[in-house]
Amino acid sequence: MTVQRASARRSGAWLAGVAASALLALASCAVPGAAAGGTSGASSGVSSEPAPSSATVAEAEVEPGALPAALEGHQILNPGWAVEPKQLAGVFVAPIERDDRLEYLALDSSGEALWTASRPLSCSGFALTRTADGRDIAVLTDVVSTPTSISAPTATAYDLRTGERVWGPVDVPGPYKGPGLVFAAAPPGFMGDVGEKAALEPTTGETLAAEAALPRGTRIVSEHRGTVVTVDGEALRGLRADGGGSGSGAGSGSGATRLEERWTIPLADHSWDAERLGNATRHSELGGPLALLATGGAEATDAEQGALVNLDTGEIAAAGVTGAAFDADANVVVAALADGRLLGFEPDGVPRWELAAEVAGAGSGSAALAGAGGGAAYLRAGGAGRVLDAASGAAVAGAHPAFERGEAALIPSLSSGAGAVVAEGGVRRVLAVG
Repeated sequence: MTVQRASARRSGAWLAGVAASALLALASCAVPGAAAGGTSGASSGVSSEPAPSSATVAEAEVEPGALPAALEGHQILNPGWAVEPKQLAGVFVAPIERDDRLEYLALDSSGEALWTASRPLSCSGFALTRTADGRDIAVLTDVVSTPTSISAPTATAYDLRTGERVWGPVDVPGPYKGPGLVFAAAPPGFMGDVGEKAALEPTTGETLAAEAALPRGTRIVSEHRGTVVTVDGEALRGLRADGGGSGSGAGSGSGATRLEERWTIPLADHSWDAERLGNATRHSELGGPLALLATGGAEATDAEQGALVNLDTGEIAAAGVTGAAFDADANVVVAALADGRLLGFEPDGVPRWELAAEVAGAGSGSAALAGAGGGAAYLRAGGAGRVLDAASGAAVAGAHPAFERGEAALIPSLSSGAGAVVAEGGVRRVLAVG
């Protein structure tokens, strides 16, 4: 199959509130009739380019016992992030909500502020990814005025550590959707399924694939460092540029480059739901090529299940997945399955360990994955908590007493692999740095 393109991880939460939050975001940012590849105009008045920051992040007040024992002695910071941050190469990024704008704050694993940038409140989507030459970037969205719209969405890439502009702004059909550099318009009339999507190439920002140029009925599911994943009535497909054609720069809209099919997963072989895959409002990235895709299943009760798929190769690491999280300290993806088992994988999907249902739930029923980070995975079963060594799956008693007793606690949800851990509980979100 050859198509043309214009050359222009806490995923347990992925199961709840999927449609409402994303459709609100789409409605607030998308511009009816806007298409990728147009001409950018003047930026909104509140937007600013990333600028170096010398700000000191305030320390957080945390009740004794609210954090895991392993984080005792760490400095606990309160960055004020409005959403769960994303992390790549030891840098955390997320927006802080101000009265009239969002202020993006990038912190390294020591808690030092690297840069800040302002964006409108209406468009909060962002992504962290890596270019073909190994440069780590943050991609922020914005809205600009054009001859045909007062608020057309755009995306711009910046060096993750310095904030230097790498490419953009380029036009996108709507706000950030993911996984990878996938952007989606609001559905017609702002009702129903997700609208038209497009995927950008991380190195240049040019349009890698747009649904308007794909075969009829084909939807974009995700992008991972140049691989575009699509779904149609028959299969999930991984496409990559074959080097042909005449790409002519970021977002230019002239020329064409072909995408070649690299792998295929027939939907009928796994009873996966094409409509759910194409319209799911959030799939989840897990620190590498593995992604948790909302596949659905053969039974009505399987609707909230997903599959761990290596987006580079198309290999299925696990199906019937109800939640997954990546621990950068152990370099392990932990996945909870509908049958009660708990699995540990290398970031590329190679199995590391497995716990049977009766072991994972400790005789208290199926275990729900609460989070992972700092070398541990956190499970809830039967009203109590359990902590496992993420590298081996072995139980670690006394690692987080408050959590293990079923009390309110801060649970690691993201780590850098360099001594920094994000922990969350209720509306609280803190960063522990060693």
